Amino acid sequence: MKKEDELVLCIPNTGIDGFAKTEVSYENATFLRRGDVENDPTYHQIIPYIVIRNSKGEILTYRRGTTGGEDRLHNLYSIGIGGHINNEDFEGDFHAAIENAIVREVKEELNLDLDNDFEYLQHIGWFACNATEVDRVHLAKLYILQISDDAISKIFGEEDVIEKIQFLHPDKVKELNLENWAKIALEAI
Repeated sequence: MKKEDELVLCIPNTGIDGFAKTEVSYENATFLRRGDVENDPTYHQIIPYIVIRNSKGEILTYRRGTTGGEDRLHNLYSIGIGGHINNEDFEGDFHAAIENAIVREVKEELNLDLDNDFEYLQHIGWFACNATEVDRVHLAKLYILQISDDAISKIFGEEDVIEKIQFLHPDKVKELNLENWAKIALEAI
């Protein structure tokens, strides 16, 4: 299936711009065709944005490659792993769909397993940004995922998709050419 034909979880635009600790309602949530909402700011596509942290408090950082994901984010640094919540993640509950998407994304992108590698997962809040076209149509549900020290050796990057993976102290992360979402998430955590 082409990515524009995926059905992704959306809600009407929340008006959030920046970080917010408020809860977002799923009352009007629905799955819409990604190609129809990629440039439509009347909807927010919900994206779990998972910041991975090790036992030293260092944050996983990486540079987005040139072949995967969102073209508009290529070559920028990120501190978040995540992706769209699609209808295959849904099992009758939107909260469960988000958790299913988190498990799937972290497994796909970093080869980590919920049962063996996670110490805890903590929801921090929500954020959005209106700075760019890609930012305007997405809403992030921000999480911190603490991983075990043993899990660090499992992390790998897909060639050209995730590059230069490393754990850095938050002060060092601020020195990178970060995507907008990474800047907001870094301030929130």
